[in-house]
Amino acid sequence: MRMFRSINRVVVSALVAHAFAWTAGAFLAFAPLYSGYSSGGETHTSTLIEVNGSWGVFVLSVPILLTGLVLRHVWQDDAGIALPWIVALVLVILCFLAIFSVGIFYVPAAIALGLTAVLNSGN
Repeated sequence: MRMFRSINRVVVSALVAHAFAWTAGAFLAFAPLYSGYSSGGETHTSTLIEVNGSWGVFVLSVPILLTGLVLRHVWQDDAGIALPWIVALVLVILCFLAIFSVGIFYVPAAIALGLTAVLNSGN
């Protein structure tokens, strides 16, 4: 394994996709997106993890794991042609299925992963 090598555009696009997934996951995990009122009329806010617990952590980690898988394989030059396309398609489908909740936040990662697949096909 070559640890230090010139970073090409495929690796950069996979790294950007992974960074987008981490950014979306961190925002969704820690931003107070849920609000409600207590019996005293006070507003109470909660994060996605406070409301959904470990299930919320699982949902937020799936795009991070998918983009990390592609990043690892393009970094080591053993991704092949199919892997980035399959993972990008899976992420697009997941974004579409969850478009009205967390899916919209992962669309930039899906687009960057699609770009990774396109660039990887040209190598």
